Amino acid sequence: MNAKNFLLMLLIVPFVFGACKKDEPKDEPQSNIVGHWNATKVVVTLLDGTVNIYDETTEEYNLVKTWFINLEADGTCTLRAFNSAVGTTTYTYNNGMLTFAMEVGDGTNSWSVKVVSVTDSQLVIDYGNVHGVFETVKSEVVYYTKAQ
Repeated sequence: MNAKNFLLMLLIVPFVFGACKKDEPKDEPQSNIVGHWNATKVVVTLLDGTVNIYDETTEEYNLVKTWFINLEADGTCTLRAFNSAVGTTTYTYNNGMLTFAMEVGDGTNSWSVKVVSVTDSQLVIDYGNVHGVFETVKSEVVYYTKAQ
């Protein structure tokens, strides 16, 4: 290889490898997810395939309607779900997952849930089987409506 080709290669190689840097995960736009969300319906799927829907037509709705999530733009949130007291924590929203920084019953320090969909007026979250707390539950999907 002559000196001219060698120098050309030295100039090109850093650009080739520099262009291949790994993309860093980025927070998703939070404009749709920020706000006060009130639960309106819960769909529970059991391991045996049974599906239970709790909405305004069921007795359990009195409990469901007390659930809420208030997600602030600064990454803080207040929430109530699953017969719990109101809690305040921080959250991140990445790759369709909401992760809350809080101690959970299984000893972990965070709790991640899948955002099934989010629009300006509706947020749908699949809580899965919240760390295996309920032995017969496969998933628990909660529908929230944004408060005005």
